[in-house]
Amino acid sequence: LEQDLPEIDLEKLIKKMKELLSKLQKLAATGEMGIILREGLKISLVGAPNVGKSSIFNAFLESERAIVTPIPGTTRDYLEETISLKGYLVRIFDIAGLRKTENEIEKIGIIRSFDIIKNSHKVLFIFDGPESFLEYKKLSQIVDESRIIKVLNKIDVLPKSTLIKFKNTVFCSTLTENGLDDLKTVLLKYLSISDDNIGDGILTNTRQIAAVKRTTKSLEKAIKSLNEN
Repeated sequence: LEQDLPEIDLEKLIKKMKELLSKLQKLAATGEMGIILREGLKISLVGAPNVGKSSIFNAFLESERAIVTPIPGTTRDYLEETISLKGYLVRIFDIAGLRKTENEIEKIGIIRSFDIIKNSHKVLFIFDGPESFLEYKKLSQIVDESRIIKVLNKIDVLPKSTLIKFKNTVFCSTLTENGLDDLKTVLLKYLSISDDNIGDGILTNTRQIAAVKRTTKSLEKAIKSLNEN
């Protein structure tokens, strides 16, 4: 039996589906930020031994959590602590210096460090001059450069001629007052989210993100089918 159904306006249907697809794509884009807001921004302090990673770690915490000495390889394993940055949760990992070593304990720490680096939202590459910057190439082979923030430490003792050599770099010194302010400002850019970004909502777990992504793929297929009659 033929049912008395109204004729479907395909152009109107496609338009509505495209509008819905656009909303879902915007919602999917909030996924990473939602997880960061819920679980904290994971940042790793990475660099050659003795460039000041542990000093920066302690400065963030405002306590002597990590042992600081002039001896390379003091941090044999990673350290993890959480701080509040303008009300946002930040998880900081002080990573063992990435170097070749015969020390078995340090080897294990470096292997663990690679996993943490790969799973960090942002990686702070700490260096204190041209020589320690050579480690950057090694790091860029592990993580995408878009996730790396270059941080030149110990600027209180470096000549200006060294500072001008490095672009797109955050300068800091743990020995000067407000020495980490610029670094904190950069991190807050990745944490702040406006009402415009949130739109109709924000995703806060991987299950929600997966569901929205499946839906967008289905809508894309449906729109393609309608366009091809």
